[in-house]
Amino acid sequence: MKTMIMSALIVVSVALLSAVSQANTQTTGKKVLLVSDIDDTIKVSNILSLTSKYVRAFNITTPFTGMSQLYQLIANEHEGNIQIAYLSNAPQEIQGVEVMRISHENFLSLNDFPKGDLLLRADIKDQNHKINSIRELVKTLKPELVIMVGDNGERDVEVYEQAAKEIKALGLESVTYIHQVYSSKNWFFEVGKKLAAGQIGFVTPFEIALDLNKKELLGQDSIDWMTQEVMPSILEEEFYDLDTLGSVAFPSFMNCSDFKWTTKVPTSLLPLASKINKRCR
Repeated sequence: MKTMIMSALIVVSVALLSAVSQANTQTTGKKVLLVSDIDDTIKVSNILSLTSKYVRAFNITTPFTGMSQLYQLIANEHEGNIQIAYLSNAPQEIQGVEVMRISHENFLSLNDFPKGDLLLRADIKDQNHKINSIRELVKTLKPELVIMVGDNGERDVEVYEQAAKEIKALGLESVTYIHQVYSSKNWFFEVGKKLAAGQIGFVTPFEIALDLNKKELLGQDSIDWMTQEVMPSILEEEFYDLDTLGSVAFPSFMNCSDFKWTTKVPTSLLPLASKINKRCR
């Protein structure tokens, strides 16, 4: 039932998002490349758990609440000037079958993420898949601004830090957002990475949206739309909601105690800030 409700809400959201995008006029006109990780960034995966990451690997119904809507808003506002790449360390093939490609494609489609290239790891031993993919994307697409979104579970912090340095050396702009799903203060298991200098942590899509708005990359109408259409779902979420049947902002394994606000919270989002502060303390 939860999945059916989620699918219906997504259909309604698509129509509303199109109307919002037509009203927004704030974007800069820069050529933008949006690079997004999948597991624990936009999909609930618990990748640091040896058991959970395999159990959840083929689950296509568990997006983080509001991430697809945020990406749609970004894509709509920069229509004609944006390329999107979903970048994953998942293997391209398992015993000759592209099972993870099929799974990820179904996840992105079912949850209405905007269309983009899906780049998986051809060689499971390749530790440089992500950085090399970003280098190739920048070289081929020649963006003026690169937006990178990842999480602090495996190597996104280090990979995006290196990519940002190389992008800057090319005279281009970049901004990095890291989903703080794990705490770096854990002593024994599921230890998250600390953010590198300049990286911006987030817990919900609103922290990204606020920062993009401050940078004049996302219009105020988009913030207002998310406040009305996405925030209520996050506020209504119970701590023990199932995180395997539908969208969720705070899955049971999440430890976001490292999170710190980097933008001023508008009055309209104070209820959300209160929820985040309580959940992440």
